Amino acid sequence: MTEEETKARSVLTLSIRDADAAQRNAAKAHEAVTAASATLRDAEHDQQAARTALEEARAPQRPLAERLAEAGSDDERQQLVDEHNAATARPAVTVDDLREARVLVLDAEDRVVVARSDLERLQSAATSATAAANRADDRRQKAINEVVRPECDRLMQAAERLTKEFAEVRLALRFIGANLADGYSDERRQIQRMLDRDLASLFPEEFGFKADPSAALAAWRGFASAIPLDGSTPFP
Repeated sequence: MTEEETKARSVLTLSIRDADAAQRNAAKAHEAVTAASATLRDAEHDQQAARTALEEARAPQRPLAERLAEAGSDDERQQLVDEHNAATARPAVTVDDLREARVLVLDAEDRVVVARSDLERLQSAATSATAAANRADDRRQKAINEVVRPECDRLMQAAERLTKEFAEVRLALRFIGANLADGYSDERRQIQRMLDRDLASLFPEEFGFKADPSAALAAWRGFASAIPLDGSTPFP
């Protein structure tokens, strides 16, 4: 491994550490947003309950006869009677009761304001944390690219060399088939069939066709899965 390659590996290791930390921070920030959203929902529910209680305390009680006349069934009428009896048994609403109900409404409104403010603050923090995590992930990807670049150059050189060798072999085989093989032999027909094959039949997996599993491709897929987590992952 050259000095540049060693440096690229070190940079990748640091980038992985920073990206992992940024992802954890973003996850915690989003968890806090979820908890704050639940708190706000509870506060709004309590606020609505307090307002309803105040409205009921303020509202004049309609005569039972009017409500019974509007009932659509015997069950509804029985429920109205039960509610009327229960209300009659309760003490009448006093000024102090109304004052306490208004205080509860104000307290509930204050809790909603605080909960909404907390949620907005946490949402802003979560947005910043997510952006930081994305930037860290981009730096990690660039570091991976730098690590792989020398290997990519080596593979390109190997592919170029093998392609030239492949071309030379094909030319030699074509010459033999045309000039040295028996024109009526199986060898000549086999040579021609081989030379007539298109690239898709020679490299089916590369062109998206079903083929026997490639050990080399499987190894590189394993490398691609491991390198974002471990900067020391060796090349296949």
